[in-house]
Amino acid sequence: VDVSKLPKLDTSEAEDKPSQVIPTDFRAALSQAAAAARSGDYSRAETLYNAALANQPGNVEALSGLGDIARRKGDAVRAAQLYDQVLAQNPSYLPAMIASADQKWASGNRAGALLLYHRIVDQVGTSSDYGARAQARINEAASAPAAAAPTPPAAAEKPAEAAPPAAPEPPKDVPHIDTTDLPGAQ
Repeated sequence: VDVSKLPKLDTSEAEDKPSQVIPTDFRAALSQAAAAARSGDYSRAETLYNAALANQPGNVEALSGLGDIARRKGDAVRAAQLYDQVLAQNPSYLPAMIASADQKWASGNRAGALLLYHRIVDQVGTSSDYGARAQARINEAASAPAAAAPTPPAAAEKPAEAAPPAAPEPPKDVPHIDTTDLPGAQ
């Protein structure tokens, strides 16, 4: 047989197929799912996370990964459900805690987000990436201007010429500290 006369074998399709195989080991499926999600192949990542769940129902890493994909696809309701499911099974699972807190923050639920951010800092401190991110949000919330308090009905009924009561004089033994140059000082 003259090998040079044989047709050239196209192996390009065969080379692509191994990456499309769904691993039977849930750890391999989780690893490949995370890599697919990082590269933006959410369909493949979702398939792999679901395969991991088929092998190990209730796997918090797979559920959290599916939550991340739902969030990236803009399905905030599904993402919140998945993160809540993860945190119900494992209240200390940091990836779901930070993702849920970030989602709550983005949706305007600052109180719910801050509860989770405080739990993260309590759990891991501020030296980790998760802790530093949580502390940054806590600091951001603390430095945000407070919402204006509604005017009590009695104050609204006062005549316009009534002057507000004068601020009490500080005690003489307390030194006066000039704060007029500080941000937010009036």
